[in-house]
Amino acid sequence: MRQSKYFYLQIQGEGLDSIKLKNSIDFPSEALVKGQKVFFEPTNETIIMDINRWSYFDKSHDDTSIEEFLMKNLERIIDYKPVLEYYINKYESLLEIEIHIRDITSNFNICLSKYVISLLHKLEVKFSISFIDL
Repeated sequence: MRQSKYFYLQIQGEGLDSIKLKNSIDFPSEALVKGQKVFFEPTNETIIMDINRWSYFDKSHDDTSIEEFLMKNLERIIDYKPVLEYYINKYESLLEIEIHIRDITSNFNICLSKYVISLLHKLEVKFSISFIDL
């Protein structure tokens, strides 16, 4: 089974200084401002931002397991929880995993270790997993 994995942590809201947040984090992230045109890769669409948004994004098109991919990204973000916590609590935030699946068989399971679940718990953010059959 071939799969692509996308990881997003997004924080958005009126009054969010997304540029300040981007400059406070020492890993690749994106600061978007209201009115800015943005190309959204997964859907190949250009959108105009209607709100300020900060986002961290990662993708994987290899055989890395979903759990390994999620763990790598969560560990990176948890290191910055003291900075992110204020923004996560004050603004709308969402951590999302998208799994794009090709050549799916009749069975597909996802198992997350206690460690990964504890990382999700520590981050204290809404979490969503989406499976997209290509």
